[in-house]
Amino acid sequence: MKIFEALLNESIVDDLRNSLVKGLKPERGPGTETYNNLTKEFNKAVNQAKTRFMKGDNENSGIDNSKVVWFLTWWVLDTKLHFILTAQGLSGSGPEHSSLMQYNSIFTDKEIQKVENKAKQAQLHYQQTGDRPRGIFPENSADKFVVALVHFLGTEGVAQKVREMPLKPTTTPLQALEAWKEIEDDWLQQLKDDERSIFHVEYQYQPEKNLKPMIKFPDGSAWFNLDKPFCQEEGTSMGHCGNSASYNEYEDTIFSYRSPHQHKTSESGGYWIPHLTFIYNQRTGMLGEMKGYGNQKPRKKYHNVIKALIMDDKIEGIVGGGYMPESNFSVWDLDDAEEMVKKKPLLTGDNLRKYIEMVGIDDTLTELVHNKMGDHARFVPLPQSNIRSQIKMVRLTNEYKNFYELISTEFPDAPYVHMIDAAMEGGSWGNYDFEQQAIEMSDQDDMEERTNEIIGKNDPIIKQIIIDELEHYSDGALMDGIWSTMQDYGGDFSDWLSATLLQATQAGWHEGMISALYAHAIRTIESTTSGYMGYGGKDVELEIQMEKSGRLDLEENKCSIIAPIEEVLDVITSIDEHNDELGVDWWSPYAIEHEGGEDWDNEWQDDTYWDRLHAIQEFNASLNDAPRLHTGERFTEKYNKLKEKMGGHHPYVGESKSVNENKKVFNLAQLLTNTNSEKSHAKLHKVCARLGLSTEQCHAITSKAGYT
Repeated sequence: MKIFEALLNESIVDDLRNSLVKGLKPERGPGTETYNNLTKEFNKAVNQAKTRFMKGDNENSGIDNSKVVWFLTWWVLDTKLHFILTAQGLSGSGPEHSSLMQYNSIFTDKEIQKVENKAKQAQLHYQQTGDRPRGIFPENSADKFVVALVHFLGTEGVAQKVREMPLKPTTTPLQALEAWKEIEDDWLQQLKDDERSIFHVEYQYQPEKNLKPMIKFPDGSAWFNLDKPFCQEEGTSMGHCGNSASYNEYEDTIFSYRSPHQHKTSESGGYWIPHLTFIYNQRTGMLGEMKGYGNQKPRKKYHNVIKALIMDDKIEGIVGGGYMPESNFSVWDLDDAEEMVKKKPLLTGDNLRKYIEMVGIDDTLTELVHNKMGDHARFVPLPQSNIRSQIKMVRLTNEYKNFYELISTEFPDAPYVHMIDAAMEGGSWGNYDFEQQAIEMSDQDDMEERTNEIIGKNDPIIKQIIIDELEHYSDGALMDGIWSTMQDYGGDFSDWLSATLLQATQAGWHEGMISALYAHAIRTIESTTSGYMGYGGKDVELEIQMEKSGRLDLEENKCSIIAPIEEVLDVITSIDEHNDELGVDWWSPYAIEHEGGEDWDNEWQDDTYWDRLHAIQEFNASLNDAPRLHTGERFTEKYNKLKEKMGGHHPYVGESKSVNENKKVFNLAQLLTNTNSEKSHAKLHKVCARLGLSTEQCHAITSKAGYT
């Protein structure tokens, strides 16, 4: 019968797994990252449920399959609601809501309707946004529910009643937690000092069991080091789990503050009543969970004995965490907290924002972050602030040589990294053939207009040589335009010029696509909806910081990712409250997931523009390959003669750049980069005019310097 029941429940679990991915859009089906990530998370939830929902108090007691199914049923509904509500939140409420919803959602409209109907039947009072409570798990976190469950199952006085309490299909996990809390409250009410007191064996009878006071007080009370990572006896007496929920076997020990029982003694020892349970990490010297009786925040009457402990030399600081972290003792509970923090700043590790408010941003803050996140965390507070809003910023990456190096290192699997690689090599990636796309864009171009831009906006000497040459071969006929004249009159020079202009036009479109991919990469990273850094409904507004703003094309342009420090600390706090960790990087493991599609193509392709400057540079670099002119001269020979004749105001054709980077103008443009001042703009043009530079040349030089 038991085998049949287990098989039946396994079948139900499989059905639930199938129901999770049922209703996904075809493009999110089997084999996609979305499908694989969903099933991966479901399997993790199955493992959690089978590990925690046991019929007895040990692993041999058997799995309570009905509760496993109960938990997973709610998990599936909560997960689907999360994605649906997130899509609705991204779509807004404008006239384009319907199409945006279709784009943002991973489920079909039919499946969305089914899920919403189930939510209504369950009487879930949620709001139409992804980060508001959905009414299933505490703070929308199944992990937080499991942490609470482990706490109750590890609390001896309530564990059996919690295991035996039936869970109806209509009972939500939140409602189950409320019922378990009532069981715990009833149990705590029944405990009295006599029942809570713990026997201490005197040294002369059993030395190996003797507990020596660590810090003694005049009233006879003392702090004891229990020298063990968890203690069921402490948990039973104090109305908590005795640190059985999440202890570190090799690093944790329990500090227990106890007072002697005045009327209960024995010839072989005495009885002590515990009042405080603090968890101490022997490797880091940091205090973690710090609770009073019944997992409550320690009362003010115990503040003096707590101060004696936290100012002891063995205590480095506080990190907090554990079950109900908001109920932990905090140094800020003390009346003289500021004085204590000045003596030992690491005592503020459980409240990083309070540390900034009271102390500021310094090296200790970075140390506190590393205590929570690990030394891998790149967290470098910046000395300067955001100029526009005075927001304090923090750098979350190394400083890279340029933007391409940053994204290829930090987001190596992101689609735009592969696409930029392919585009720069003139190749293809997936459905994207960049060289062919540039050719097609050129074919659709108005080549008369492009010719006028490449030649007409170029060096006047280059333009004059080309016109003279075309006039010679057209027998002096009037030209309607350079491009049309080339089509009417052939010859080696016209053929070369026509082919070179086409190649230059393609180069302009090709460079424009690369720039569009860079722009899309920046927009995606800096978007708060990208998910690159966020946790528990907290979002961080990332910002790309460059030494030379906007110059993505430069080989040397220091680049990193920065963010408002308070937003980052919000995420760290949220992770800590959920008793979780972010991982080896700041970025969410699913942040780079993107499966393309027509809408995504339109997003980055809408940024594509024709790069005239690059096209001109490409064209000028090809002038060395021009056929001999009708005079028998090379193009560069005639150019240099005319240049010398005109006083040398124009650059040598053999240079790959179309304009001379005049130092005075270039330096001024760099100084004024990103300014919108009309006075500054006018000043630039005056300097250029005095140097004999045209308006077009001024724009070319200043654009290259980064002036916008």
